[in-house]
Amino acid sequence: MKTTSTLLLFLLSCIFAAAQSTTYTNEGDSRTYNLTSGDTLRITTGTYRGQLGSFPTGSVIIVSTGATFKPAGMNSPAGTIINYGTCEFGFMGTHSGFSMDNYGILTVKSGFSMYDGKQYLTNRATATTTISNDFTMKNAEISNSGTFTVGGHFRFYAATTSFTNKGIATIAGDMSIDGGMLRNENRIFVNNLYVWTGATVSNKGAIEPKGKLELSSGSYFTNECLQITNAGFTNNANFTNNGLLWVGRTGTDADAFVNNGSAKFSNADGAVVRAQKFTNYGTINGAGGYYITGNSVTSGIMGIAGTTADTIQVFDV
Repeated sequence: MKTTSTLLLFLLSCIFAAAQSTTYTNEGDSRTYNLTSGDTLRITTGTYRGQLGSFPTGSVIIVSTGATFKPAGMNSPAGTIINYGTCEFGFMGTHSGFSMDNYGILTVKSGFSMYDGKQYLTNRATATTTISNDFTMKNAEISNSGTFTVGGHFRFYAATTSFTNKGIATIAGDMSIDGGMLRNENRIFVNNLYVWTGATVSNKGAIEPKGKLELSSGSYFTNECLQITNAGFTNNANFTNNGLLWVGRTGTDADAFVNNGSAKFSNADGAVVRAQKFTNYGTINGAGGYYITGNSVTSGIMGIAGTTADTIQVFDV
């Protein structure tokens, strides 16, 4: 009797929980939805232009191929959007628990802030994400395998923040990494790249600032492939070069490699640094080659005393 009662209570609780979850289907109108956790809203065709009075964690919006999700407003968005069609927003400010899984086209006409708790944005291989203004994130994880464009500055904060790029990312403004992790396996185009204290960069593709690359003390940068700047390179941190670091392509003294006081720069065997001007106040070790087409000055450390494996080659032309 006790076993039967327990089973009955369990079945009733499951039925009650299921009764609380609702699936809505919208074919392109402007009605208002107040979603609760467990609810699903499917935009199957047309353009949805209504209001989301609530969109909490645990609720889901699915945008079908050919449909457009263009809400007039969303109140504290913290749910999940799975987009196979088109999503278009004005300013976007999301909250802890929010997740965007984009297989289609995502457009944010103004700025985008993912700054309130753990959040996720995944831009799939065939997808396009365009943010017309600044993009700021904290405690968020972004993964791009498609086309990712930011029309303003891209800033991210905190050790739990990460941006993994396996596609093409274009940042019209500066990228500023203040803590967190940047992993690049394809191409990133950016104005200036600033790597601040606590940040880590792993480049296995090509990162190409139009301007300069600056690293603050307490940050870490590993280049496994191609790192190009169109202006200077200033290292105050820990930089490991296993590929090609090409500092500037103007042919002027703006193409300056500067390794400052407490900085450590390590060049692997076969790795190359190219610059117009070379200044070292810190420590440089390892091997590889340095190809300098202008002036070179060092008052720091080059190589490790008594270590014959430290075969640094400097070509100063």
